[in-house]
This record gives sequence, C-alpha cells and structure tokens, in this order.
Amino acid sequence: MILFLLIVSEFVGDARQYIREVDVDFPFKVIKGDSMTFELDERTVHPWAPGSCFQYLSSEDAVAYLNKIDASIKLFDVKSGTIVLSVPLSIEGPDSVGPEPVSFYWVNRDSIFVFSNLNNGRLSLLNSKGEKYRNYELNSTSDELAHTVELKRISGGISYSKQMNALFLGLRVYSPQKMLKRAPYLKLDIASGKLDYFTNPQPYAKSDLGKIPFDHRFGSTAVFYNDLSNELILDFALSPDLWVKRDSDKWLIFRAQSVYYEKPLFLKSELTKYKNNRRKYIDEVRLMPRYSALVYDQYRDVYYRIGRLPFNRELSKRRDMGEELKIYQEFSIQAFDKDFKKIAENKFFDENLLFEQGLFVNEEGLWLLRPQGEDEDVMEFKLMKILKK
Repeated sequence: MILFLLIVSEFVGDARQYIREVDVDFPFKVIKGDSMTFELDERTVHPWAPGSCFQYLSSEDAVAYLNKIDASIKLFDVKSGTIVLSVPLSIEGPDSVGPEPVSFYWVNRDSIFVFSNLNNGRLSLLNSKGEKYRNYELNSTSDELAHTVELKRISGGISYSKQMNALFLGLRVYSPQKMLKRAPYLKLDIASGKLDYFTNPQPYAKSDLGKIPFDHRFGSTAVFYNDLSNELILDFALSPDLWVKRDSDKWLIFRAQSVYYEKPLFLKSELTKYKNNRRKYIDEVRLMPRYSALVYDQYRDVYYRIGRLPFNRELSKRRDMGEELKIYQEFSIQAFDKDFKKIAENKFFDENLLFEQGLFVNEEGLWLLRPQGEDEDVMEFKLMKILKK
C-alpha cells in the first residue's frame, strides 16, 4: 500500500504557511476500460503532435473537437460516433477568428469562444454557424506588465463560470520579468469585456523563472472554475501543487506531487545559456517531468491530474549511442477528491495512449486519445475508470 503525504497551505502575498498534514493511502485505483470510436469524414483528421481541444457537451451528449486541418469544430455524437455538426472557423473576413485557432470553450450553440495564438491576443465569440458576434482583446494595451496571451493547446486553457458570466484563462509562463508582477491567468467579464489581472499566485521561485524551457508544454497553466464549490483552481506545469482560491482573497496550496518522482525539475541553467549548446538543452528537457493537464469529473466530484514522468536516463543514453530502441514515455494519473485529498495514482506507458494530445470526461469517466491506427478514418479513445479497491 502506498502512503502519500497531503500538504495543504495558505498563501498570502509571497508567504506560505502549511496548515495541516495528513497521511493518506489510496482507496481507489485507475484502470483501463472500454473504447469509444468516432468516424472521420474526408476533411477531419486525427490531431497531430501538439494535440487538440476536446470538450464533452452533456446537453448534446456529444464531443466537440477542434479540427485544425480545415479550421472547424466538429461535433461527434457519442452514441453513433458520427459527425452531427461542423462549425466553420473563418480565418479571414468579418467572421474571422484568426489563423490557426488552438483553443475553444463551448457554452452552448449560441456561445462558442475560440482563441488563436496567432491572432494578436483576440478571443472570438461566435455561434454554431460560425457567425461572429464580437472580439475580446486579451492583450492589454495599457498594462505593460501583463502577459502576452497564449493558451494551452489541449483542454484546460479556458474555464467558464455560469454564475459570474465570466471566463478564466490560464496563460503561458515564459517572461520572468512579467511573471514577477503578474500571475499567469486572467478573468474576462463576458458582458462588458473587462479584463482583471492579478498579482498572485506566484508559483515559482524567482531563481527558477529563467529556467523554464521555451516550450508551451512546460510553461502552460491549466485553469478551472467550479461553480458548485465557488473555487478557482490553477495547475502549473512545473509546480508540485494545486492552487485553490475560495471566497476569500487567500490562496490554498494543496500538495499534488506524483509519487513517481520527487519534484518537478527546471533547467540547470538560465535558458539563455543554451544558445550555443542545443544538444545539452534537448537532453535536459527530455529528462524533465511536467504536469500536462488538470481535468474535473463533475459526475464523481473528482479532479484528475496528468503528469509526464522523466525519460529513462539509461535507455536514452543507449538510443543516443545509436542503438535501435523504441522508448515509450510514462505518464501518471492522480485522482483527488473534492477536498483535494489524493485517492488514487497509477502510471501508464504512452504506447497506446496519447496523454497530451486529447482528453475529455463524461458520465463514464476520463477518456484519452489513442494513437492513429491502420484505419485512418476513425479516431479512438480509451476509458480510464476510477474504482474502489
């Protein structure tokens, strides 16, 4: 039986104070379950390496998928596995959402928010016909300390609060100077378009800010607002903690460290030191773990935290020496209850699961995208279920 130390703390300003420690064993386990298959049409393809956004829509019993090859959002009916709606995303003209959309959040058929990292920080609001109602300017023109807006490329970069009628957006961390003054998330009031910037939390030590790889997977921020508990949760790729804000201005810090590695690692030197040593940079990045996603399961009141484990150092050396060797990455899935107590953790190889390329949750559990098989006309997901031991 694995024992894990759950640590909770309060955060005020730059001070952390741990307020309780609890020994926890894991009463649940995460296992593989059934498969789900979606049929692709001639203009819909399996997402490539950076992954894509998927969102389960309970009102439609369908999964929305950002199909980047033709700039559209496809709606797959869960029961039939077929495409029942295609939302065009114009890249030019009056309905333009900008080139290369990378993220979306579907509220309903009349309120779909789409973000492009190449659209100068604009978020577009449109309907299911692709007709745009308005743009929201997310890059501040008055606050020089505000982060340049860049969102996660898989689900988790945008969260919607119905009771606030607001969006929360998790931003990429790659500017140490701005990070010292602004937290990497913002709040958008949908009706007025007003943006709120925040000073806290600051998840990384000042000495580590310059040691984050220039890679969106290591600098990303996942954000989720839970209307049921009035909680805002932030998940930073290189932090062992989950940051939770409730009704007060205080941040609670919940230790959410994988048992499969001691702590998130940063580069050994400042990023600028690797300019003339690309090989060393690649080697260090390969061995760095990261947290890839935070997903809320509203049907079980559980949070899943997915993390990529470090590459096996010895196998990496053998492959670099010329040995023909296939190395599969390992990922962990942690499960936390509504009080952020860890209740399960298991690790899996990515031979048959793409942990960082596509995921969603429905009544059955957490679904992870599988690699493309011989049949290029389908997209398959594997169910990860949480069961009591």
